[in-house]
Amino acid sequence: MRSPRPCISRASSIGPNGAPSRSSSRSGLLAVARSRGRPSTRCGRRDAHHLGHQPSVGGWFGAWSLVGAAYAVGFVEILSIGVFVFPVAIIGTVLLARLPASLRGVPGLIAGLGLPLLYVAYLNRGHGGPACSTTGTVAPHTLAYQCTQALDPWPWLIAGLLLVAAGVVVFVVRSRRLVRGTG
Repeated sequence: MRSPRPCISRASSIGPNGAPSRSSSRSGLLAVARSRGRPSTRCGRRDAHHLGHQPSVGGWFGAWSLVGAAYAVGFVEILSIGVFVFPVAIIGTVLLARLPASLRGVPGLIAGLGLPLLYVAYLNRGHGGPACSTTGTVAPHTLAYQCTQALDPWPWLIAGLLLVAAGVVVFVVRSRRLVRGTG
């Protein structure tokens, strides 16, 4: 079995003994200038702490919230759009679960379950019972009405707020335990 060839950083060259070494060549100096003086690994990738674009813990909470909302929509609408939403939720779960840093935001899954409920409450915010609106005129001085049965928004609002609050509380408690080192 052949050993892998050494990977050389952009600011390095092969020394007299065949190992990567710093050179004072123009290309090496340009590579250092391009990397803005930050240390590079042997393959030219910067160290992880220099990348700076890692999502925050709140970002992971938001990502898990979207997955939770997808599960809620998939479950409620299983006979129509849910068939298409469930695979998205499952793929999101698999992708997020593969990233160890994202696991701190898992309580967002609970909060995400409440988001569609809050949306239903918002859509029915007028009142429960029949909701009628004019759709136009049928004849002069006669209006056409269209009536639908509106849902009572309060149960949806309460359930949605409880789920979102539960997710936030679990997230905050877990975050404090992790900061103290007890969890």
